[in-house]
Amino acid sequence: MTHITGCLPDDGTYVSYTVKVSGTNASQIGTIYSDSACTTEMAKVSDQATNIKIGDSIGFLDGSTGYKYSFTQSSVEITSL
Repeated sequence: MTHITGCLPDDGTYVSYTVKVSGTNASQIGTIYSDSACTTEMAKVSDQATNIKIGDSIGFLDGSTGYKYSFTQSSVEITSL
């Protein structure tokens, strides 16, 4: 499964994420931008996770349900652009 977010505000910058999940492994690439249109790249942050375990359900104020989870972070790489 692959999930790609839109351009999200993040503490004075903007970020978009590409998350790929396969079995109990996942990778995430966050691209950080200087502008709200997400056109001027500043950096990329790549994470790898293994041993993902889904835990108990959790309810949110809007009535939706999510799940607690745990994982082992196997690597992080930050690239300045």
